[in-house]
Amino acid sequence: MADKTIKELLADYNAVAVQAGVPKLKGWKGSGAKLGQRTAMLRARPRKVAGAAKGNGKQAKVPIYVRTCELLCEVTHVEDKRKPSGPDNVKRKGSLPPGQERSVGMSYGDVLKKVRRDYKGCSTSMSCVRWYAVKIRAGEQGYDKYKLPQRRPRTDPE
Repeated sequence: MADKTIKELLADYNAVAVQAGVPKLKGWKGSGAKLGQRTAMLRARPRKVAGAAKGNGKQAKVPIYVRTCELLCEVTHVEDKRKPSGPDNVKRKGSLPPGQERSVGMSYGDVLKKVRRDYKGCSTSMSCVRWYAVKIRAGEQGYDKYKLPQRRPRTDPE
């Protein structure tokens, strides 16, 4: 590891990241030793189980942050953006002319409930969910593949 360049270490990390089902890194500004440690930790993670989505009884080992980001980006319905939000403005996707739809996602509270249901005993909090939303909204490295809905319902604090 000591004689590898950052570019080579980054290629190693990205190869492992694909297998682990996590986003690739576009670049690295830290030390080579830290990138090597990060790669080793990623190698130690459980990998996704092939065929888990087909309902064959195997449970996929998807990292909590990936599941949280997926739930944050899930669109539950659309609204007519010319009207105020409310129960009478809930529409199916594609039922409005282009440019008049506003996508709506789950509330942060609903996302947190689903994550805690899927990962028993996890310590994910409302602050973690909001942190992921900020990273996605800012388009930070590793989170730029996600796209948030335009709006989400408010939720009561924990």
